Amino acid sequence: MTSAEWKKRCEEEWSLQGAPMPDSLDWKSVYEAKPLGRNLLKNPSPHGLSKDTEPPEPELPEFPDHGPTHFLPDDDAVLLTSSSNDLQVLLNEIADISGSNELSPYRYLTHHITHLLILSDFTGWTTDVEVLPYDRGNIPEGVVICVLSQYSWFTMEQIVDLKAEGLWEELLDEFQPEIVIQDWYEESQLHKNIYQLNVKLLGADKSTVISEHSVSPTEDCSVYSHSWKEVSHVFSRYGHGVRYIHFLHRVKNSFLNGFHQTRVTGSSVTVQPVKSSA
Repeated sequence: MTSAEWKKRCEEEWSLQGAPMPDSLDWKSVYEAKPLGRNLLKNPSPHGLSKDTEPPEPELPEFPDHGPTHFLPDDDAVLLTSSSNDLQVLLNEIADISGSNELSPYRYLTHHITHLLILSDFTGWTTDVEVLPYDRGNIPEGVVICVLSQYSWFTMEQIVDLKAEGLWEELLDEFQPEIVIQDWYEESQLHKNIYQLNVKLLGADKSTVISEHSVSPTEDCSVYSHSWKEVSHVFSRYGHGVRYIHFLHRVKNSFLNGFHQTRVTGSSVTVQPVKSSA
């Protein structure tokens, strides 16, 4: 097929009539990349779960799986923040820091990461674990607490290079196709705040924010419910210069007589062959 024929196929299959389609592009490569209508995120379900199946019920251990709970000073807990593309590398780094000290504050971070490594595959994601200070805000004065949950935020993020995925500058700048964001998170009921999403449309320098969308829902924990909850957003008329998409979401996990997590699935960034509405 000639380049003109590949261009015609792209135009017809993606309904791009009226969209800028310069002859200088390698239309065979564009067609094979299929940048429109497909999920541009890698490994969209790292926990191996589907939104079409109810999330598994948590398994509660009969006894604490890492011995009795020890409280940490808040100053230590706040500092437990690390990031790495490879959680196993991070785990090794923490082991070097904490050594064999069973009461080291880093042991909580170790427990969280170990469970995540066993249960999931985060290939394609950059990850970060932040262990939070104990939340004593709702404890009445004078009440003695023997056991308290240790919470952590687990962050997963990716940067999508739109041109590398097969899109072209004229389409992004003039046609400005709709960019659809979708995500599903588990209604774990570990806390009233268990999920956050932040998506940025970035310029060619990967730092200029052209458009941004954030979500931080508050959960109703008064009635038990355990299902997947959808979060979605459509970027349109976002302006010229978008070349990258930074997708970041984070979920809250807890450690109390065992590791309990909030999972995500079906994360997607899709560029649709639809011109942004005015």
